[in-house]
Amino acid sequence: GSDEPLLWFRDPGDQKRSELVAETASLAASLAQLLPPRARQLIHWRFWDGLTLAECGRRLGVTKERARQIEKESLASLREAIARCEGR
Repeated sequence: GSDEPLLWFRDPGDQKRSELVAETASLAASLAQLLPPRARQLIHWRFWDGLTLAECGRRLGVTKERARQIEKESLASLREAIARCEGR
């Protein structure tokens, strides 16, 4: 995988979009620090490296279903953190 998050999403012809994507990726990386290490690693593999849930599960030594649960819990935690920041 790439060291640069969301590289596949970038459009080099659109500077403002590229800047927004870079800012969003930076924010996502900062928010991911709120997660436990195992959950943070799974989110990185899924959304930065593009691994499947089955691949993440194998790397973590858990089933695909458990990897899905960790992903779901992690995304819910990140959504809650964003909502707190927005004052909801």
